[in-house]
Amino acid sequence: MKYTLMGNFQYDLGVFGLKKVLDFFEEKYETDEKYYIIVDKTPEELFELVLLKLIYDKPIQYFLRKIFDDKELKNQLKDKSNILKDFDFNSIDKKKLVYEKNVNKICELYSNIIPDLIELEDKERIFIELKAKFISLLNNILLNFQADNSKVNRKKSYELAVSKLDKNFYKSKSCSYCKENPGKEVTRDSFFFAPSQLNASWFNEIPFMICPYCLVSNLAITQALYFFGNSSQNALAIYRSNLKDLEELYQYLETSKPNSIGKLTPIIINYEKALLCR
Repeated sequence: MKYTLMGNFQYDLGVFGLKKVLDFFEEKYETDEKYYIIVDKTPEELFELVLLKLIYDKPIQYFLRKIFDDKELKNQLKDKSNILKDFDFNSIDKKKLVYEKNVNKICELYSNIIPDLIELEDKERIFIELKAKFISLLNNILLNFQADNSKVNRKKSYELAVSKLDKNFYKSKSCSYCKENPGKEVTRDSFFFAPSQLNASWFNEIPFMICPYCLVSNLAITQALYFFGNSSQNALAIYRSNLKDLEELYQYLETSKPNSIGKLTPIIINYEKALLCR
């Protein structure tokens, strides 16, 4: 699959985010280092890598707290939340875990940690809840990407999410972004900050189509955002017209580490001055 920048910042940042995910996992791809990357993987394989990177970016405690707050497990976990404070989470090599490159595997490893902490026997239940929490990370990127959190569907939350990439759902016009694959109508659960169907349509006919590959790249868009400090919500969208400049600017900010918009402005000015002096 060839991803080519097209001047649409939402799409281009998704491609850059996907590139960062591939770099993190040391996956091979072809690129001219400016305008395109070529990846020899299925949408499902790319989806799993993106999800694993999202899991890696969150502390293990984040998922444990979600389990502690679960309505049905809350009584069993009563008065045991202090365990989260006492456990040495630094002893767990998260990068080694995600390098297994298998969501089921990391879910199993995480769920094995939790029963050891809270002395619960129901590992399968925790496994199901953890996987549902993993998938819920996607809802923060594409609105309601996998919104059905019913008890029945939590058991197959990962499978339901992956099913949204099924080629059988993409049989209409070609993708508006890559122009390579059949697409389906763009909606808010398939493209970052897409408007509602009503606002995006003309005579109830949506003009934009998206394919499974481009949908997956859009799930990687948060990897292209610069987050201030340790915040997971206060972020800046950085955009340049090619991958090389995006990478350089992102690395420049990572080195400078501005923690507010006010501190960011002079850093960007200095960066632009340095470009002019080249």
